[in-house]
Amino acid sequence: LNRNPKAKLYAGLGDFSIFRLELERASLNGGFGKAYLLERADLVTTAPIVEELAAGEQSALDHMNADHSDAVAVYARHFAKAAGDGWVVTGFDADGMD
Repeated sequence: LNRNPKAKLYAGLGDFSIFRLELERASLNGGFGKAYLLERADLVTTAPIVEELAAGEQSALDHMNADHSDAVAVYARHFAKAAGDGWVVTGFDADGMD
């Protein structure tokens, strides 16, 4: 819901549900002669810290967006080379932030 705030309109409806995919493997087609079979370990970060980060993610997101919007804008401009204003952080995990 952080990534798609308009989905809050539908989240309470009986025919709406959120599900989680548990990846086993995936195929990556990177172009001619560049096809790869990726295993779960290639796609998913697993470590004890993952669950700890997930437990505190929402409060950290709320804090960063409410109290440090200036820093979020700096991150967007520096790391993502993004322009404009009004940036918000929508997720934190062991691989970084969205």
